[in-house]
Amino acid sequence: MKEPSLIDKILGFFGMGKKAAEPKGGRGDGRRAEVTTPRLYVGNLNYDTTDEALAQFFGAAGTVNKAEVVRHGRSERSKGFAFVEMGSVEEAREAVSRFDGTKLDGRDLLVSGAKAEPQKKTASRRERPPREENREPRERSPREEGRERGGRPGRGRSEREGRGQRERRPRRESQSREDRFSVPERKPVERVSTPNLRMENVDASITVEDVEDAFRGVATIATCELDGEAGSVSGVNLVMASIDDAQRSVEVLNGKSYMSRPLRISGRAGPEAESTSGEDEPE
Repeated sequence: MKEPSLIDKILGFFGMGKKAAEPKGGRGDGRRAEVTTPRLYVGNLNYDTTDEALAQFFGAAGTVNKAEVVRHGRSERSKGFAFVEMGSVEEAREAVSRFDGTKLDGRDLLVSGAKAEPQKKTASRRERPPREENREPRERSPREEGRERGGRPGRGRSEREGRGQRERRPRRESQSREDRFSVPERKPVERVSTPNLRMENVDASITVEDVEDAFRGVATIATCELDGEAGSVSGVNLVMASIDDAQRSVEVLNGKSYMSRPLRISGRAGPEAESTSGEDEPE
């Protein structure tokens, strides 16, 4: 062996020299971890070996509770080692004596003991000590008394009484909610007694088809008559299929915008009612 030089001795004195290569300890240097649990470490594994093949292979030594090949998180590619959990410590020792150094899928296995699988820690709240039921009430400070009685924090009873004797400014009469928020009154819905309706404030270019589109899905029209020539329509006289259709039309369509104009729909007297009202009463 070559004798170290003076520089090497000085560097070695300060811990900076070259250290002799030491054999690395591990599972592959002939030393094996002692089997103290049913869990085993399996190294030098073929990258194509699956969990099922590993469990079937170790099943010759006893019951296999779990066989899991360790894989990369993203690629799911095997890392070349696995963990096998046998049914008991005795079966685990039997598996080490039988399979350590044997071939599986063309690779010599390294089988040794492993620590038990760590349990996941669950966050738990610290339990509070039970409250004392028969605990004597402590004396309250003037600050706390002021808070309970509606006073400002930090003011005691005596200070509040002195403040109460001062002249108080008259409060400004606050407006009621009804005065500040004026809600418009809702107009009552007209009750019709005949199926006859009058529709006004319509667009001058409205047609019978437009009227039918406006009432589609709301009520059924029996007859529709435009008041005026085409292009200068001033209103529409309608006869609905029933009084219920006429009432529903007033409730739904009156005031609604159609062809950029709010419609005015109301009941009207029919021809029979007009003729009856025009007859002279018998003397």
